Amino acid sequence: MSAAPEAQLPELQISKLPDGIHSESEKFVELMSAGADLVPSGPAGVFSASCPSMQNGVCTAQGSVPLSPGESFKLRVLHLGTFGEIAIGLCAPGQAREQTINRDMVGWSRGEVGFHGGHGKSFVNGHASKEQCSDRWSVGDEIECGLTAGANVYFKHAGEQFQHILEMPGRWQISLAYPTVTMRSRGSKVEIDLRGVEDKPLKDLLPHSGPDSSMRGGESSAHLRSKSSALTLLTSFKRTVIAEDECQEGPGVTTLERWLSPWCCQSIEVDQAPSTIVA
Repeated sequence: MSAAPEAQLPELQISKLPDGIHSESEKFVELMSAGADLVPSGPAGVFSASCPSMQNGVCTAQGSVPLSPGESFKLRVLHLGTFGEIAIGLCAPGQAREQTINRDMVGWSRGEVGFHGGHGKSFVNGHASKEQCSDRWSVGDEIECGLTAGANVYFKHAGEQFQHILEMPGRWQISLAYPTVTMRSRGSKVEIDLRGVEDKPLKDLLPHSGPDSSMRGGESSAHLRSKSSALTLLTSFKRTVIAEDECQEGPGVTTLERWLSPWCCQSIEVDQAPSTIVA
């Protein structure tokens, strides 16, 4: 018997704004898709994504940079499709070169969080919420996904006469906070608004947050950051030397603090600090 033909991955599509739409000082996040038809729509930073077929599984659209605390993006339902299987959430970035942008509904795998319109439930790390989060989505509904100032994930579902707000406990890692929309219903169509996400240089994020997180042994990430990065400024401050004649006498260190310091205190350079943040 002849071997079955391998499934072909959908062509990766990157949607950018046409030249001349906005000034050079304005930067907007790019949107990548696999399986979805994607076009710029309306104002800069707004895109239309549709799922024309189910033959390749899930249609996915994902922003090119992650959310930072205080940022959010929105989805507006234009068409529900056959079963209204549409989801919005956050996850790790897809590997664009290998065309493997999230091949499942967002929230169904570890390191993902998603809010699904087919039944109004949320998923975290592949586990469904026990309680109903909101009603099923309808045409015209607007759903917002973002990070609070404390890096908690939240969802807002707004309809004509209601609004549901869901906030997840625990800080969410920036490296897993790429804005993602998935669709699995033929004919479904949404409008994605990324204007609430800043097009930030990934090299200025913490080492665990960007594509340079897998450093070679002993390699420093300092040379990858720009001069204005927060970590660069902090490192420069720590290395500042104050002239002897400008130093003022302080309260000093108590005997108890001096005695306990070897067990309680640790000095470490910023460039050598641990890069993993536990949610």
